[in-house]
Amino acid sequence: MAVTRVYVARLAGLAVLGPDGESIGRVRDVVVAVRYDRLRQQPRVHGLVVELPTRRRIFVPMLRVTSIEPGTVALNTGTVSLRRFSQRPGEMLALAQIVDSTVRVDDPDLPDLAGVDVLVTDLGIEQTRTRDWRVCRVAVRGHRRLGRRRTVHVVDWTHVRGLTPYEIGRPGQDV
Repeated sequence: MAVTRVYVARLAGLAVLGPDGESIGRVRDVVVAVRYDRLRQQPRVHGLVVELPTRRRIFVPMLRVTSIEPGTVALNTGTVSLRRFSQRPGEMLALAQIVDSTVRVDDPDLPDLAGVDVLVTDLGIEQTRTRDWRVCRVAVRGHRRLGRRRTVHVVDWTHVRGLTPYEIGRPGQDV
């Protein structure tokens, strides 16, 4: 059963299969493009960073992904570029750069989070009618205090502040 909505942390480590069912590698990260001019607009997911058995990391565009299933990611073609992955300007890696970064939430349904720094724990992505993938939800939780875990809240992307490439790159983000 293919899904059209998934959380990025669940993709990490999934096997990537070609159309013939042969394993190509494993998902290591998700490449997201946050636009400076439209910060309230949901960021587009460009593709996956896949680690081959030789430890080389390559980029696989999301348009090549046929389905995401509970244990695998299936591609519509076995032809992929074996060029080493390099991050482009304006792109961010979901697991390496966004998860565990500090943000602020202005959701009117969660007044207890207003004005408080919270940590991003995961990103929810979903497929649109045009087969594009977009970041739609952000899972956040408060900082740990005395070894107790704080409650995780899932917030719409439009209510999160602090997830631009500039703000992620600030000192003190500890990513």
